Order: sequence, then structure tokens, then C-alpha cells
Amino acid sequence: MAWKGAGSWLIFSQVLQVNCVFHEMMGTHSILLSFAQFEREVTAERIRDKVRASRMKGMWMGGCPPLGYEVKARKLVENPADAAHVRWVFARFIEIGSGTELARELAERGVTTAHGHRIDKKFVYRMLNNKVYVGEAVHKGTSYPGEHKAIIDREVCKRRLCPIELAYF
Repeated sequence: MAWKGAGSWLIFSQVLQVNCVFHEMMGTHSILLSFAQFEREVTAERIRDKVRASRMKGMWMGGCPPLGYEVKARKLVENPADAAHVRWVFARFIEIGSGTELARELAERGVTTAHGHRIDKKFVYRMLNNKVYVGEAVHKGTSYPGEHKAIIDREVCKRRLCPIELAYF
């Protein structure tokens, strides 16, 4: 079927054919997007399973190592200078029981994080509640024996009287 208007011919069948191809392409595009989303989900699940399995073995899975440790050959190794600071923090917290006062004392002593930032109260409490220091690897709230050496004895952690995480140690 054709229609003549304003000096040119317009064939409807061609217009309809273009529309059909467009809809077919959209259907194919939708199917491809569905498969791509499925692949992303499967890949993400495999990565999560790999991280979980590695943490269950006690392996270090990357990131910034906690104060007192450094990474060598993908394993956490004790850094003696920083480990001494960590031991002092735990011992001093048992004596004074105040994260704020402890942060002030650390600032006076010139102790900083691995990136050179000053240690504040928030950092102190995170350090006191970090199970890496007792030789454990944690994944999604579950602790597993770690491959790394503990800097802090478990008994010291139990004595530290920190009300935040007493139930976990």
C-alpha cells in the first residue's frame, strides 16, 4: 500500500517493517540484558563464596592491615614496633578504662596510624574490639582461627572490661 503526498511516495509496509524490526531488536535486547544480569549475579555469588571459604581458612583477604601488622606474601605478619604500641594500648586501657584518655595519651606519645593519622577515641575502641589481634579471622560476624600470629593474649582481651564487646570475647 502506498500513499503519495507532497511530491514523494511513502510506503507504509516499509514503515511497519522498521517498527517490527525495532520491536524484535528490543525483545532480543531485553533477553540479552536478562542473561547479563544473571551472569553478574552468578559471578558475585562465586566471589562471595571464595571470600567466605578463604576467611574460614583464616586467610587475610586484603585491605588495610590493622595497626601492628603488615602484609607480606598475602599474609599478616607482626610489625614489632606497631605491635608494641598495640600491646601498650590494651594494657593501658585495662588500667584507666577510658578510650578518650587513652587517645590523648597516644597523641602525646606521637603514635599514629599506618597512614600517619592521629589515633582518636573511635580508632581506640575499634582496635580494642578487633578480633584480628587475638589471632582470629572474622567473616560476617563469625570468627575462625586465623593464619596470623596473635599480638594480644585472649586473657588480656577478657580482662579489658570494655562494655561494648564483652560478650564476644
